[in-house]
Amino acid sequence: MDDIHPSQPERLSSSMTSYLRSVVPPLATVVIGVAVGALSLGYVDPTVPVALRGALLVGWLAASVGMFKWLGSLRHVWLDGDDILVDDGERRVRVPLREVTEIRQSRFRKTKTITLELSRNTPLGDRVRFVPHIALVPNFMDHPVAKELRERRSEVLHSGEHRPIAPGEKRPGP
Repeated sequence: MDDIHPSQPERLSSSMTSYLRSVVPPLATVVIGVAVGALSLGYVDPTVPVALRGALLVGWLAASVGMFKWLGSLRHVWLDGDDILVDDGERRVRVPLREVTEIRQSRFRKTKTITLELSRNTPLGDRVRFVPHIALVPNFMDHPVAKELRERRSEVLHSGEHRPIAPGEKRPGP
């Protein structure tokens, strides 16, 4: 008699997600801020025009806000059968794959991201962005995680049913 074990969700997001969300923005803001502050206050080169100092300060503030917003929107994502589990560090939301309307990936950034557009608003929003595990694929090819999500979503949409399946298990095709 075979033992039946509940399947574990397959992690799609990189383990770097927590680091990118929590460590990079404050660290980069402080390090770059110290350099910009020293230059703006004239400690580095007092001959730099005041207008340029002010522009550097405003640019640093804008870049810091953008970095906190962009990196702070990254989520932890798992595939659990026909659902994705999305976690922002405070709460976890289950979203059926049939509610994913679009799967996009960045192509020319060093840190790749995958964005899932949802058909409805969830407590975490109507868009899920995450950093997948590292895979060495050319920019013109799909990341393996994006490819797997597209295939699984297609299976779900064409099957007409919704049931959890084990990670890596393939649905029987027509």
